[in-house]
Amino acid sequence: MDETPSDKPPSDHVPMDETPSDEPPPGHVAADEPSSSEQPSEREPSDQPPLDHVPPDEPPADHVPPKSDNEQQSRVSEIGEHLKSRDSWLRLLFMVLFVVLFIVSRFVVFAVMILQILFLLLSGKRNDRLAGFGASLAVYSLELVAYLTLASERQPFPFTDWPDGSLPSEQADTE
Repeated sequence: MDETPSDKPPSDHVPMDETPSDEPPPGHVAADEPSSSEQPSEREPSDQPPLDHVPPDEPPADHVPPKSDNEQQSRVSEIGEHLKSRDSWLRLLFMVLFVVLFIVSRFVVFAVMILQILFLLLSGKRNDRLAGFGASLAVYSLELVAYLTLASERQPFPFTDWPDGSLPSEQADTE
């Protein structure tokens, strides 16, 4: 009967990188052991302290002193005030509403894009009314993102007028 590789009993061979061993590989010399050519008496004394040595009276260079109990208590009470703030929770509620509107607006952008492609293929030119709506939709998306990222406190449509379609950079050029 012929043995196939799957019929063979598992071998005891384990790849070298998977064998747990406490012994260093052959030829390895630990940092604190002298090499065979170097005798312990021939080592030069080091003037520098070991790297892990920190003087007992000095904190490490990147140490940040702990805040006092009063500072920590005032910070905790400040956070508590923010959590209880009606304005913070109202802003969060509006942000949830505007995330939903932002998601819906992505579908509307896609629909406008498809319609414009169809107009272009069928008539050879774009639909100007759809292009104007697309521009105002782009400005609306900008307003939504600005509000959602807290870059603006101004709430977008439906709490303000629908944008006219000129981008803020275009408005600055005309003024």
